[in-house]
Amino acid sequence: MAKEAAAIETRATDFLSDSAIPYAIHQYDVATPLATEGESLPIDAFDHPRRVFRTQIVDAAGLPLSLLVPIAAQLDLLAAAAAVGVPRASALDPDSTKKATGYPAESVSPLGMRKFIAAVIDITALDYRTVFVSAGEPGFVIELSPTDLVSATSARTAPITRQDWIR
Repeated sequence: MAKEAAAIETRATDFLSDSAIPYAIHQYDVATPLATEGESLPIDAFDHPRRVFRTQIVDAAGLPLSLLVPIAAQLDLLAAAAAVGVPRASALDPDSTKKATGYPAESVSPLGMRKFIAAVIDITALDYRTVFVSAGEPGFVIELSPTDLVSATSARTAPITRQDWIR
């Protein structure tokens, strides 16, 4: 799974290479049907949609927070807020996401951000040998171990999805 002449280089792949974290790049057709309206990763692009995690930036008590949840699950904002000890969290619109991260909402990767944003990864990531996250460019994802993802993002894990909704 180590980098071998990646088809794309982004801040995320540069960060992983510099950190000597093994990963693989995968490409998908951005025209494939999407998980739900407005999501950036196709639900049928990989062998198991619960292994494909989207990055959503939310406002948690006035600070941006990066949440990683499976594309096949619905984010539970109350659970996400509780995971970081704030009373509530609210989704940011695309313009606010770009302002908080420096990237368009559809291209936010949890890795290699220009500035540190605290992260919470849904606990289900630890159920798999590898997971997929955005590489920072539409049509490209990074596959890496969930423990490396947690370490690389300095994230905590918590149940932040509505379990009754997972497909």
